[in-house]
Amino acid sequence: MRSLLLAPLAAGGAWCAAWHGGVADGPRCGGGVGFPTPARVPLRARLPRLGVDPDSLEEGHVVEYTEGDELRLGVYTMQSFGDPHVRPLCTWSEEIGLRECLWDEDAEPVALSRIHRALDMNEVEISERQMGGGLGLGNPHGEHGEDCYDLRQVKLSKGVVLVVREDREVFW
Repeated sequence: MRSLLLAPLAAGGAWCAAWHGGVADGPRCGGGVGFPTPARVPLRARLPRLGVDPDSLEEGHVVEYTEGDELRLGVYTMQSFGDPHVRPLCTWSEEIGLRECLWDEDAEPVALSRIHRALDMNEVEISERQMGGGLGLGNPHGEHGEDCYDLRQVKLSKGVVLVVREDREVFW
C-alpha cells in the first residue's frame, strides 16, 4: 500500500498529489516544490474541532476521518455491517488520484466518532464502474458495479492522504 499526500496548488485551487514522505509529485504539482512534513503534534491537537452530527449524513456521503496522525477519505454507509460506519476510500493509481476513488476493500470500517468533517456533496461526482472489469470469476457477465467518487472539485482539508492500491485497477 502506498499513500499520497494531497495539497492545494497556490493558483486556481486545484489539487495535486505528493508522496506521503513529503516529496512533491513533479511538474504536475508546480515544478517539484516540496511539502514540509507536518510537526509531530497529535493530529487532533492540530485540527479545528469541527464535529459532524451523524444524523446529518446520508448514505454515500463522503467524509474526512482521522487515521492515526493522518486525515483520510471515506464514505458514510450502513451497508455490509448493519450499524452506520465509514468505509475508507482509495484510488488505484497515482495518476488517477482523486478522479476515481473506490471503497478500500482491504481497510477496516471506521467508527463515526473519527469523522473530521463532511464534504460538500454538490462538489462530488458519483458514477459506477464494472467490478473486476466484467471479466473472470465473481462478475463474469459484468452486471455488478461499484461506486466511483470523483473528488477533484472538492475543497479538502490540508494534508489529506489518499491510499493507492494498485490491485484495484481494472483492465479493459
